[in-house]
Amino acid sequence: MRRLRGLLLRLVGVLGMRRRESEMAEELESHLEMHIQDNMRSGMDAAEARRQAIIKLGGVTQTREHYRDQDRLPVIESFFQDLRHGARVLLKKPGFTALAVLTLALGIGANTAIFSVVNTVLLRPLPYSHPDRLLLANEAAKRLDQLEPMSVAWQNYLDWKRQEQSFAYLGVFRFQNVTLTGTEQPERLNGVLASSDVFNALGVRPILGRTFTAAEDEASAPSAAILSERLWRNTFSASPDIINRTITLDGMSYTVVGVMPADMRFPSPLTDIWVSLGSYVNGMPSSRDNHPGLTALGLVKTNVLLQTARAETETVYQRLAQQFPDTNSGVSTRITTLSDSLVSNIRSSLLALQGAVVFVLLIACVNLANMTLARGEGRLRELAVRSALGASRGRLVRQLLAESLLLAFTGALLGAALAWTALKLLVASQLSSIPQIDLIRIDHTVLGFTFLVSIFVAVLFGLSPALRITSPKAQVLVKQASSAMSARTRVTPILVVAEVGLAMVLLVGATLMIRTFSSLTHVSLGFQPEHVITMRLSLPARNYSTRQWVTFYRDLLSRVQTLPGVKSEGVSSVTPLVGGSGESGIFREPLPTAPSDPGPGCTFGAVSGGYFQAMGIQLIRGRTFQEHDSSDSTPVAIVDEATVRAFWPGENPLGRRVAFEFRGQSIKDPQPIWREVVGVVRTVRHYDLTSPNARLQIYVPYGQPPFWFSTLPAMTLMVRSEASPQGLVNAVRHEVASLDPSLPLFGVSTMTEYMEAVLEQPRVSMTLMAGFGGLALVMAVIGIYGVLSYSVSQRTREIGIRMALGSSRGHILEIIMKQGVILTLAGIAVGTISALASTRLIRGLLFGVSSTDAATYLSVPVVLLAAALAATFIPAHRATKVDPMNVLRQE
Repeated sequence: MRRLRGLLLRLVGVLGMRRRESEMAEELESHLEMHIQDNMRSGMDAAEARRQAIIKLGGVTQTREHYRDQDRLPVIESFFQDLRHGARVLLKKPGFTALAVLTLALGIGANTAIFSVVNTVLLRPLPYSHPDRLLLANEAAKRLDQLEPMSVAWQNYLDWKRQEQSFAYLGVFRFQNVTLTGTEQPERLNGVLASSDVFNALGVRPILGRTFTAAEDEASAPSAAILSERLWRNTFSASPDIINRTITLDGMSYTVVGVMPADMRFPSPLTDIWVSLGSYVNGMPSSRDNHPGLTALGLVKTNVLLQTARAETETVYQRLAQQFPDTNSGVSTRITTLSDSLVSNIRSSLLALQGAVVFVLLIACVNLANMTLARGEGRLRELAVRSALGASRGRLVRQLLAESLLLAFTGALLGAALAWTALKLLVASQLSSIPQIDLIRIDHTVLGFTFLVSIFVAVLFGLSPALRITSPKAQVLVKQASSAMSARTRVTPILVVAEVGLAMVLLVGATLMIRTFSSLTHVSLGFQPEHVITMRLSLPARNYSTRQWVTFYRDLLSRVQTLPGVKSEGVSSVTPLVGGSGESGIFREPLPTAPSDPGPGCTFGAVSGGYFQAMGIQLIRGRTFQEHDSSDSTPVAIVDEATVRAFWPGENPLGRRVAFEFRGQSIKDPQPIWREVVGVVRTVRHYDLTSPNARLQIYVPYGQPPFWFSTLPAMTLMVRSEASPQGLVNAVRHEVASLDPSLPLFGVSTMTEYMEAVLEQPRVSMTLMAGFGGLALVMAVIGIYGVLSYSVSQRTREIGIRMALGSSRGHILEIIMKQGVILTLAGIAVGTISALASTRLIRGLLFGVSSTDAATYLSVPVVLLAAALAATFIPAHRATKVDPMNVLRQE
């Protein structure tokens, strides 16, 4: 209460400031009049009496300042007074004010927008009970000197859970898409199979019902499901009696036990439904070398360090390797925090962009410091007069800083508005590469950041000019324009060099990102994405045997083939740029003599013969799959170029045999299923554009699927059309419904859309970096132009005298141009050194270009120098127009 009362008294005092100023002026005038009368009675005339009275009082202005300092609110009163005076001064110079505010708005707005994204994605805690203690774990095995990530083996997880002591909860989950039937039409849902400890670890409370219990992790328990808030609202009309209702997923009955809140985004914002672990336990593999797509999620105990939990897990896996050497030898774990796993793909990009906008802001501050210094020197006479009237240097500095604060906060308000608009557009774009993009907003944290940036900017571009302008030396030089200019020229070259250097760093970064994007667009995909549309189907294993599964796709392909506009069609369990393939070790015949040799890794997919033509994958040698490649014929395979180079360099691979399936229970008893190589195709980008294809690629006929395909994986139908493929979707959906009306068609997308999705993040990074680099270049050019224009205006007398003494216009042009070139080259030198140091930070974002790329470091200085020459030529040309006779007359 005492503090509140004091604050109210201060505010009341501020509101009464003018009244007290008037009373103080009346009191001082009264005392001055009394001293004048006393002096006149002693025989002085009126003028001398007034002069002596003022001397006795110590100066009216000084006395007023002294008594104001004794007031209870000297700082607040003077601050508001300075703001009012600063506003009047700035309004008298609308051109300068508008340019300064716009420059700051661009710099502060860019920083605010990028920080909003960084705050949401990197800094804001995840909406779970203990987000800092959540760990994700997968397994990894060393194959041919490479550590290949794998999912967690079911039996390994059970042993780990029994032996661990560092986790409060340890659960497993995997993506388990399901088909919902029994509603108006079949619906494919983004599902997740999860154990009860997953929800216990997250600590998210459902808005209806409950989460899974430990009993529902057992195979004997009834199957249970938890709905997302989105699915509950859209499909079940937010029915309050949804709990305990039975729904049908993949032909099985599930009981709805809960509804999660809208901010439950684990493991993906697109998750529609979670199903209990018990409903799939019986299908979990008993072999430890079979990895069924599980990821572990653990909550570390309160008194346990994350490093301790990691070390304990590694100890458990070392123990398993000793107990089960055939399957666990060389198997370790890869553990990361949940927050790191969510942002690992975008953290470097966001930090690089945040650094870039900081550079833009620094360039804006340097520009404004130059503008403020130049403008301030025009006010030297005004400040000298105020100083002569008694204003202290501190008061003058505060006055100039108040003007800087007004500019900074006005720029911050406009910048915040620009950032708000930019973020609205960003959220509306729904970029999939930015996690939690729909949650990005300007909140109190961002506003606090903007406020601090405003103060920082005001001090950065306002303090140094204020100190120089109010220095005693500047006051002495107020009548010596040339000397005053020379005092400034010691500072402005440093500012210009800094500005060019910062621009150099940004332009190098932008150029590297542009070249990276160009390299990505020229990566050899191994297929032709144009005019290809993909649609996914999943046949429930409860309704289809493997033979029926093959028959269904054979019938579907024959129907799609007859549709108008279809050039070629195929089905595949793997989709380029999306993945979905199986992974295994692969061997050529004969098997290696060392039983522990794991062989290289491979990705494999079951495809139809038309898949290669539909995707535009070139057949280099041999043939594609035919209808007679069925379960009753010799097992065959098609391999990629990398497999040929690895196994049969310079030899004919056709007729050779490979194996990636093993019916044995251990490495010592592999029992390989040999497949004859009948064709060789181009290597295809199955996952992304930047990672090297470390795994060999093997294709098998969908009529001869691997023996563990009894789970019937989802398949992708690829259709290449003569024109736009979008018009084929309804026709294909009709053909699917005619074969099985309970099957939904989902994941409809063209291959060009997949390509755009893969390029989305590098395109955004490139666009923003290029924009910031361009803005930095413009600001640097404006800075050089402003400095040289001011220099020419200050050196008019010197230039006129030079020309009067015989200097040619060409020589004058050379002098001014040389000044601009020297400043630019110095800035380029500083910027090159800074760029070489800073671009190492974005090395992980580059592809196809080095962070020390010579072409970039040669081309950027050329662009900067050309822009600087253009900016320098205008004031230099103006200098040649000086009339020496006019200058001499003024002298």
